[in-house]
Amino acid sequence: MTRPKPKNMFVIHYGEIGIKGHNRDRFEQRLVSNIQSRLRDLGGIKVSQRHGSLLVDNGSVSADEVRNRLKWISGIEYFNECVKIVAEPQAILDASVTEIRGLTGTFRVTARRADKRFPWTSQLLAAETGEAVLKSNPNLTVDLHKPEHTLWIEVGMDGAYISRKKERGIGGLPVGSGSKLLSLISGGIDSPVASWMMLKRGAPLHYVSFHNFPYTDRASIDVVKDLVTHLNRNAGKASLSLINLTPIQQEIAAVCEPRYRVLLYRRMMFRIAERLAAREGCFGYVTGESLGQVASQTIENIATVNAVATRPILRPLIGHDKQEIVDIALKIGTYELSIRPHGDCCSLFLPENPATRSQEKLVAADEAKLDVEKLIAEALEKEEVSEISEIKW
Repeated sequence: MTRPKPKNMFVIHYGEIGIKGHNRDRFEQRLVSNIQSRLRDLGGIKVSQRHGSLLVDNGSVSADEVRNRLKWISGIEYFNECVKIVAEPQAILDASVTEIRGLTGTFRVTARRADKRFPWTSQLLAAETGEAVLKSNPNLTVDLHKPEHTLWIEVGMDGAYISRKKERGIGGLPVGSGSKLLSLISGGIDSPVASWMMLKRGAPLHYVSFHNFPYTDRASIDVVKDLVTHLNRNAGKASLSLINLTPIQQEIAAVCEPRYRVLLYRRMMFRIAERLAAREGCFGYVTGESLGQVASQTIENIATVNAVATRPILRPLIGHDKQEIVDIALKIGTYELSIRPHGDCCSLFLPENPATRSQEKLVAADEAKLDVEKLIAEALEKEEVSEISEIKW
């Protein structure tokens, strides 16, 4: 009897989704949809569900290309590049020997029998496979604790899957499974990391970035657009609102106390963000603030800024130090983009001695010198919105 030809596949396992109870199917469907979206342009790829995992049939598409995309999609705990064969003992032994042929060093076999109709137990399957591999490859030795190579075998209702390439995903929840948030993003290191962390929690984002054109050139805008494009590896697509904060900062610098300038800048940012959040259906905000990192990020000053917001302000980096944030930025690939030369809007008209322990009532009293509603309306009239659907792999 001729066996069907082995098929190249990826088996995708999720983590947190598996404990969602009655909502599990909704999260799983979202993950399937996201994977399909990120792989669609490659053509000829099929994504399907099976009990407790997903399958990606990459057909003739390069496994490296598929792997490079899967590792950026939140909701995936880990994935195995594998071959699918018929669930017959001898077929599994033959495929296992082929899969590990030519390797040297130490190895182990990890087997799982989900289909109890299969005649061998998981332990027996692992033992028989290990023996067959050793006979065909005398340069290998068994190490059950810290092997250089691991052969994974999974026997399911639809066939057997054999793999020696297992890779961790980014975990978390699929983007779109949570409610929408508004991310206050700049070209710096912190806010893109904070945005990435919220995408990983399933929240789609609308981005807003404040700039100082013409006091600074368009480099800061270009950096932000490139950062959003990079984050689209997980998000798929996003909208970006660009707001020129210069007129507001000029007015604040002209009439308000110098020590409150940065706090007033940020309060105005959040007032503008309130209007955008209402329009875009966002339930809260994301910022890259870290407690005590700069003068505006003391707990007193954070409270002063919070006072003008009616939606929750999420600060996923609040307990991280700078090096921890840099490490994450390096890991997710935003660091090199963030360190490109560009201007920062909050650095315009900086005071020599900014307040570090403000009282909200005093800042609000100083702010009363401004025509807040007029300044907000004028800023929003000149809003630029970019729809960023490009993904650079």
